[in-house]
Amino acid sequence: TAGASSTAKEIDATSTSVLSTSANAITIANHGFVDDEQVGYYVGVNSDNEQSAVIGGLLDSRSYYIHSATTNTFKLSESHSNCGDESIINLSGVSSDGTAQSFTSQGIPGKGQTWPDNRMSKYDGS
Repeated sequence: TAGASSTAKEIDATSTSVLSTSANAITIANHGFVDDEQVGYYVGVNSDNEQSAVIGGLLDSRSYYIHSATTNTFKLSESHSNCGDESIINLSGVSSDGTAQSFTSQGIPGKGQTWPDNRMSKYDGS
């Protein structure tokens, strides 16, 4: 899809220079993501070969939408702007051990191909 980034973007989710809880933003140089692009979030494994701790506010192996994308930063939303209830996710903390977490493009949904995901906390009451 035009604008979609085809490669996984790996981050050190323990770094406050990568993850800003005050701005609710993630920094990856030249990430290539665009607004309303759907991305999968994956925590990977830590140095003990166990699942890494998630970034506060996110869930492992869930899809999110890119919001407020600039060349080097982006924010995440649980819903596409077509849903009418798009809002920025509050990133409440860095990962305690996730130095190899990633965001992978799942493409840009076509018009009329988005709907609320009831597994997301904004819909399930979490």
